Amino acid sequence: MLDQYFIHYLLNKGTLTNEQVYEVLKHERSARVKLGLLAMNAGLMTAAQVEEVHHLQRIQDKQFGALAVEKGFLSNGQLTSLLETQGRGHLPVMQAVVDKGYLSLAQLAEHLAAFRRDNELTEEEWKTSQPVDTDKIIRLLLDFPAAGDMAEIYYDYISLLFRNIVRFLDDNPVIIWPLPANDSNPQNWVVRQAMAGDVSISTGLAMAESVLLEVASRFSGELLRQVDELAIDSVAEFLNVHNGVFGGNLSELGIAVDLQPQQIDQAADGDAKTGYRVSIGLSFGQLDVLLS
Repeated sequence: MLDQYFIHYLLNKGTLTNEQVYEVLKHERSARVKLGLLAMNAGLMTAAQVEEVHHLQRIQDKQFGALAVEKGFLSNGQLTSLLETQGRGHLPVMQAVVDKGYLSLAQLAEHLAAFRRDNELTEEEWKTSQPVDTDKIIRLLLDFPAAGDMAEIYYDYISLLFRNIVRFLDDNPVIIWPLPANDSNPQNWVVRQAMAGDVSISTGLAMAESVLLEVASRFSGELLRQVDELAIDSVAEFLNVHNGVFGGNLSELGIAVDLQPQQIDQAADGDAKTGYRVSIGLSFGQLDVLLS
């Protein structure tokens, strides 16, 4: 969505700091309504139908609306109407920036005009919040030097992770760059999973304990307050579901991989020395993606 791209724009222009982005994301999440809830509220889908689509998203890299239309739960016209309602999500983001005192209305207008100009967006496109290609954001912000042919796979991996964070964790991710110089909330937990086959990929998610508990709570649908077996299993399953969908995408490209068992421990710091680390900002903290 355009709200994600606009936040990236402000962050990478140096207009907002990493900490300010976290605060904006918290505010935005409180106002954003998911498409399934909108469909239920409009009487277009039942709770069972929404849950069925959510289940399908665990095995297919498709948007909620596309799957709902495929299943016959929504018509194309109904989907368009719902997206127009949901698509106004950039308004809470801009309001949060002003409410927090990060920009005045005049400054916000200047940055918005520059954003639209730089991205060749018409006023109508902005008002209707036309989707922005996640791949475009990833490729603008990230680089995988010396990765060779694997760079394309890494780009696709992060792009899918962005989509799956929205789908399964109900949050809007942003790339955090540069990394905070002094991180007072160390990434002291890491869940890993390797993929072996036509290509070999080592993946991992490193996070602080508070982030682990939030990821586990959102993915499991239960409020978890301590790092126990359920919390650990929930975070590991989130990575497993993401990697499973990614493996399915690779299969469509003729690349076969098998997922290895997940591992989770508290040795995240050493992983920064090898491979690539991509830091993602969420409304509840920082999630580091480890790739090699």
